[in-house]
Amino acid sequence: MKTTTTSLILGFLAYFIIYIIIRTLLTFSFEDLIGAYLAVISAVITAALAPRIYIFKTKSGIQYQLKWIVFKKSISI
Repeated sequence: MKTTTTSLILGFLAYFIIYIIIRTLLTFSFEDLIGAYLAVISAVITAALAPRIYIFKTKSGIQYQLKWIVFKKSISI
């Protein structure tokens, strides 16, 4: 599998897992939130916390890095 595909899959899985966790926490914390409000609030919080994929062109080729607000160091893919 190409590194481009791997980095996109990792980014999507991280976003999806964070979204499910935040939505579950909001559902149990605020029982009055329903429907679109719950989805929008969960998506905004997830977008702020999800890892970002950066592409760098170096002399040796293209390098993909995963930067996350939780970790101080970036993860090279």
